[in-house]
Amino acid sequence: YNTAPLSQKAAVAERYGRDRINLYTSLRAVDKELRKLSKQRRAIEQNELMDPVVRYKKIQALLDQEEQYFDRFNKLYNKVNGD
Repeated sequence: YNTAPLSQKAAVAERYGRDRINLYTSLRAVDKELRKLSKQRRAIEQNELMDPVVRYKKIQALLDQEEQYFDRFNKLYNKVNGD
């Protein structure tokens, strides 16, 4: 969609609706952020030099961020799909 000519973008937006296009764009952005958080979490989990309590707190903070991304996307999804 992003690399398509404007005429094709307009046709896709008309067919599926702009809300769904925005949902797809949000999905890609959320997926990218979740991959970053996952990579950070794995690095923390593998760091054996870190104090276990500090490691646990950092992992919990990352998991909380992941949950916020899921919640925001699900809220947008439900809004678009009328749930």
